[in-house]
Order: sequence, then C-alpha cells, then structure tokens
Amino acid sequence: DLINSVAEGEMTRYSIHRREPLAVELDEFASAVRDGGPPPVAPRDAVIALLLARMMVESAQTGRVIDGRALEEVMR
Repeated sequence: DLINSVAEGEMTRYSIHRREPLAVELDEFASAVRDGGPPPVAPRDAVIALLLARMMVESAQTGRVIDGRALEEVMR
C-alpha cells in the first residue's frame, strides 16, 4: 500500500514574546538595583563573560585562535 499523505496530530501554538537577550539582561539588572534584589548574573560570571567576549573580538580581529590556556586564565 502506498501512503499518499501525511497528517499532523493536534497542535498547540504558544505565543512567545521574543526580546533581545542583552536588553533582557540589562532590564533585569536595573530591576535588581532598583528593587534591591539579587543580580540576575553573579558578578564573577559577568566578568568572565566580558573577558571572553573581549577575547573573541580580539581573536576575530587578529585571526589568532583562543587556546585552552587562555580560557583557563579567564576562568581563574
């Protein structure tokens, strides 16, 4: 027997409000400062993210690969 068509079962659609991640992070940080709550990201993790981002920009500009030792330095 040849199957002529494919049918999907029931589908549930969800409305998802998409926002730019950095805008969400900044909004959450501002809320934490304003309301006295905890920051959305631990300070150490934020510094590591910034250092990694800087390393990636430098890598893109110079063409040098980021090696494991450099990543270990950032994580300390």
